[in-house]
Amino acid sequence: MRPHGPTLKALIGIGAPSFLAGFGATLLAVLVNTTLAHGSGVVALAAFALCARIQTFVLMPQLGISQGLQPIVGFNAGRGLAERVLRARNLSIGATAVYGVIVAALVTVFADALVGAFVGDSPAVAATAVQALRVIALGFTVAGIAPLVSAYCQALGRPGPSYLISVGTLLGLKIDDKDVGHAPFQRCHTFACYAQVVVDDPLVEQLKTGKTAIFIIFQTEEAGIGIPISLAGFKEALEELK
Repeated sequence: MRPHGPTLKALIGIGAPSFLAGFGATLLAVLVNTTLAHGSGVVALAAFALCARIQTFVLMPQLGISQGLQPIVGFNAGRGLAERVLRARNLSIGATAVYGVIVAALVTVFADALVGAFVGDSPAVAATAVQALRVIALGFTVAGIAPLVSAYCQALGRPGPSYLISVGTLLGLKIDDKDVGHAPFQRCHTFACYAQVVVDDPLVEQLKTGKTAIFIIFQTEEAGIGIPISLAGFKEALEELK
């Protein structure tokens, strides 16, 4: 069998977004590890490694949702069943969002137990990891949506949007309909994308006094998908953590 140029081009075009996302995540992990090792010390490095492992395990079901969606969309799109394609997409987005909210709440509540299962003889590492894990858990609510949309586009044979999602997506935040800011996604897997934000005192106060936060995933500068999260009980929960 001889290579067929158009077929190879299509295969590379569809598969490249996942490859680039994985390569970027690996490169970023190397840079973060190096930076922490030289700038923050062994405690921060160990805490980061622990949080990364827990994060990967916790978000694995979202990987399953994305991978399960692709053959369903591809098969039904090939048969011209547009309604089934849209229904599969909507159900998958709903399942990913609901799972993200649930797992974010569970990780926040049981952060001490999760960290304690891996670190029992280093109080400094445990304390740093617990604090970091609770911050990371906030991102679980929306982490699976962007890569799910990317997988959906790949299944339809449309690699262009997948490239844009992998390299150009922004995460925005509104509190009570007031723009707080936005941050770029720094790395993406097939099951999640991650953005890092410094939560300063003014932002904490807004979260404590606000009623509703809306996390927005911007696919373009104008268009985004908003996910409302109630802030009821946030102030009390934060006080309990101190």
